[in-house]
Amino acid sequence: MENFIALTDWLNRELSQKPVPSFDQFQKRLEEDYIYILIPHRQRIAKKFVWIAREISELYELDVKITKHVSHISVDYYLGATSCMRYLKDVIKFADDISFFADVEGYKIVLCLDCYTHAVYHRGRRIYP
Repeated sequence: MENFIALTDWLNRELSQKPVPSFDQFQKRLEEDYIYILIPHRQRIAKKFVWIAREISELYELDVKITKHVSHISVDYYLGATSCMRYLKDVIKFADDISFFADVEGYKIVLCLDCYTHAVYHRGRRIYP
């Protein structure tokens, strides 16, 4: 227990000594630490990903939000309680990353799919896709 208290005290001292960066400083640090490199063939995949996402949304009357980010495109499906999601398999196969969230904005399930259009490097190491 003493080690835990000592570690907590040390962390509190370390955190209190570092100033909180402004938004501009934080943004600049992101720009310096991350590099985005376009992957040309992924542009075609991303267009198909968005097209299929919209088709599924219209066909099955699903709420969907599509967002273009610097490195990828996100498709967020807002779903009620459902046991079968077979109709999503055509869009899921294009996703590089999949996340699920529960009880968001009145929906039982939020399914988030990301399709990367750019390679993302952090301090020289590729992290996506």
